[in-house]
Amino acid sequence: MIYVGTCDEDAAQSILQTLMEKEQKDLEENSFIRIFALGLGLLFLGKQDLADATIAATAIIENVQFSNFLALVVETCAYSGSGNVLKI
Repeated sequence: MIYVGTCDEDAAQSILQTLMEKEQKDLEENSFIRIFALGLGLLFLGKQDLADATIAATAIIENVQFSNFLALVVETCAYSGSGNVLKI
């Protein structure tokens, strides 16, 4: 909660690294893994374009379904409260 809206690179890299190290079945079966996605999204809360590099980095995750979910969460959090209805 300390890093909400800070775009902290170290925190984002730590979360992405943890997700990349998870096996495919862990990303599919473990519902707790969604908390990592929310944590990554909250790092960019309301920061709009500053999240673009992280959204692009989510493509590295092998599980396509989870990668798409992660990109959606980060983008949604980044544009929340912005009034940009096209992005949300």
